[in-house]
Amino acid sequence: MKDMPDVKKLFDAFVRTYDQEESAKIWKKQSQAFRDFWKNRIISGDTELSEDEMQPVIRILDSNAKGIRNSGIEPACKPLGITQNRWYRLFRELKGDNNLKSLVDRLFKSDNDEEQIKLINDIYESYHNALTHKTANILNDLLFVFNPERELSIVSLNNRCQIIEAFGLGNGEELEKLSYGEQIVRSRNMILDMKKVLELDVDNRGFSKAFYRYTPESEEINKIWSKKEEKKPRKKRQRAKKEIAGDEDLPFELEDDDEPVELDVSERRVYSEKSDRTIFELSHQNKRGRLKLDPEFQRYYIWDDITASRLIESVFLEIPIPVIYLAEDEDGRYSVIDGQQRLRSLFRFLDNDLELKRLQVFRELNGKHYQNLATDLQNKFENYTIRVIEIRKDSHSAVKFEIFERLNRGSFKLNDQELRNCIYRGRYNSLIKEMAEDKDFMFLFGLKQPHNRMFDRELVLRFFSFYHNTYLKYTSPMKRFFNLDMEKHKDIDEDHESELKIVFKKVVQLTRTVFGNNAFKRFMPGTEKDQNGFWQKRKINQALFDVVMFGFTQYDKNQVVPCADAVREELIWLMTHDREFIESILISTSSKDKVYIRFEKWIHSLKQVLGAPRSEKRAFSLSLKEQLYDSNPTCAICNQRIHTVDDSEVDHVEFYWRGGKTMPSNARLVHRYCNRSRGGRD
Repeated sequence: MKDMPDVKKLFDAFVRTYDQEESAKIWKKQSQAFRDFWKNRIISGDTELSEDEMQPVIRILDSNAKGIRNSGIEPACKPLGITQNRWYRLFRELKGDNNLKSLVDRLFKSDNDEEQIKLINDIYESYHNALTHKTANILNDLLFVFNPERELSIVSLNNRCQIIEAFGLGNGEELEKLSYGEQIVRSRNMILDMKKVLELDVDNRGFSKAFYRYTPESEEINKIWSKKEEKKPRKKRQRAKKEIAGDEDLPFELEDDDEPVELDVSERRVYSEKSDRTIFELSHQNKRGRLKLDPEFQRYYIWDDITASRLIESVFLEIPIPVIYLAEDEDGRYSVIDGQQRLRSLFRFLDNDLELKRLQVFRELNGKHYQNLATDLQNKFENYTIRVIEIRKDSHSAVKFEIFERLNRGSFKLNDQELRNCIYRGRYNSLIKEMAEDKDFMFLFGLKQPHNRMFDRELVLRFFSFYHNTYLKYTSPMKRFFNLDMEKHKDIDEDHESELKIVFKKVVQLTRTVFGNNAFKRFMPGTEKDQNGFWQKRKINQALFDVVMFGFTQYDKNQVVPCADAVREELIWLMTHDREFIESILISTSSKDKVYIRFEKWIHSLKQVLGAPRSEKRAFSLSLKEQLYDSNPTCAICNQRIHTVDDSEVDHVEFYWRGGKTMPSNARLVHRYCNRSRGGRD
């Protein structure tokens, strides 16, 4: 730790102004309130969570919470950039997902670093929600509020890395290359070690507040680590990161696919070559087109000039640079799998496109380009050697996938489809890309252009995988199921490609006709307290995607379009009434049993609707429902107003199964929730 005496004076000044006794009282009370909420309403409790009971808890977590003013609550963090509704969704997801809340509960109660790391990694690998954001703001916030004696209220991983770098606690850049579990736990421990070194008599809450602009004393500490020089490069880097992290445009939960790869002994070998190459040799190879620094999954350069300059200084200091990993493509060229940012920075400097900035040791070189260096330094730079490992194309694709995943531990992690895009090059991969750009398909997800993290392509692959194999031949994990499909059809012929295009476009058009912009989204029924149901606005449910798309493969347009309203009603009914179906699209969705249940139920429902005799209708028409709604949008059961047409059902006054006819004189308008509570499907 650098400049310890001066730093200690600043912290001591803050501690003298900090009312630790009062803060301890506040946080003992607030932490207990959160623990009670967690135990009594998330872990247990049968009724659904209401906004009224969640709001006080959110105020403890976030200074931007609704009703925070004059509440008497001291929030754990300054604004986290998360909306009130997103907090609601997170708590409801935690309550409804037994696996997720079990992982988080064990994480809260664990006092073992290695166990915490594993639990955090399990959460990040299995889910895609507010908890698993790359900054870890929300997860660290919850950890602190549950256990303020152990955790920090410095919740942002970005801020932690800045603090670690600024105060000389460690290498923030290297920390960012670790798994999320290691980043969260190691950064906490490194910063808390600083408190011990400074011998500060202050709790973790006070120590955390010292780094932010709460008082004039802490403002001086804040300037040390949050000082923003070189504003233009930093802004450019932030924009690039935001562009890369476009997964918020298409959010959905990820299946838990942490299962072993089963291969014959003969297939387990990795064919690779090791070599030491100079920077000059690598640059020459790149200029000849032998290196692919910009494969689709890694086309963004996100390092700023300061980070790149420090890498150059490491070369001058003869500090070893981490190994560069290359993968041999079918055409004999090499894609950079790990080390793209490093290589780009080195090549930028060699091409006089980088001015050195903020060097710590070779300060006399600040402001210089490569061409301005003395000859001996130029030679030293060009002849610096880097260990390179080439993964040969002969290696089994499943083993290559595992290798790429294990290398994929940096702050910008490739997702599964980006890895597949690298490994399974060929005609099938190109078809998947083309289909993801289909205008009707993009409409279903509200995309104006293809997704820059390839989530749309993975959805296309999901459809093709189930189309090729059907749900009857599905074996978990999903990741392996998709990988095998890509490997098997890697070099499809023209006839097969044409067949896939036709069926994909037909199914997408039918989905748009029937469901419009609510395709693949859940309809949430009302509750006893609030009878009004609603469509989830943005969240894509992959399990719904699977069954809806697959179901339409079995029918022609002239069979589906005339019954579009009935098909739509049928799916909404399943999502609001059928408990087995609901669980199959929410819990353990990648398990073989849940996959079978949801496909079977939807296929059976489609047969009921599309195969029913035309002479005896069972479902009321949409036009009748709209007429009843426009005439009087009052639920005939609870006598409360129905706020949207989609939240209404036309119910048989006399049950259909008792001989009630599907005709206007036997129809009444009701809430979906109220109709479900009535009991027995008519």
